[in-house]
Amino acid sequence: MKKLILILALIACVNVADAAEDNFQTTAQMMPPHIEFKDWGVYGIVEYDFMKTLSWTFYESMLPEGEVVEMPMFHSFTGIFGFQLRRQTGLGIGINYLKDPTDAFTQMPIFLELRSHYLRSRLTPFSAVQFGYSFPLGTSQSLPAAANHSLYIAQGGVMFGLNGGARFAFNRKFGISINVGYTLQHANRVGRNDAYMVQANMESVLLHNVKAGLALNF
Repeated sequence: MKKLILILALIACVNVADAAEDNFQTTAQMMPPHIEFKDWGVYGIVEYDFMKTLSWTFYESMLPEGEVVEMPMFHSFTGIFGFQLRRQTGLGIGINYLKDPTDAFTQMPIFLELRSHYLRSRLTPFSAVQFGYSFPLGTSQSLPAAANHSLYIAQGGVMFGLNGGARFAFNRKFGISINVGYTLQHANRVGRNDAYMVQANMESVLLHNVKAGLALNF
């Protein structure tokens, strides 16, 4: 009788151990292998980008003979406030300051953003789609006194951005990310004044930009 009880007790112990191991393996499979960034709640992003216009619709043929206008480049500073709806998806609103060193195309887009992350790990790829409207800041191109024209944005327009990159999480509340992307800026009215500050022409200009950036995520 004692042997039977001992055998039954041994079988019970083995079954309990097997069940515990199965539960541990299941839990390990469900949990991410590394620290995961927050998957619910508010988040913020502060970002710097260098942006260069590769093509545009500005009619340089309208300029006086011999005058050239270089396609702009921008130093871009962005702040985004959003809400993480689930692990993969967040919605945010952002404001962007685009500084053109010549001041001809300095502007401030305000946009909505859909941001998606694809892995439950410290390092994850992400993508972001942005859509909004860009407001001119009233600046105009700084040119030498001998120049025959100045440029400025008289009326802004829609903007669209598509970015992709990777984020590394130091903990659940702080990470860094890098990205590259494309941005379309539409300036509905770009004015050109002649040397006497008389309006020479007004046109609609599309800017096709590429960018690379670094951001802090919290």
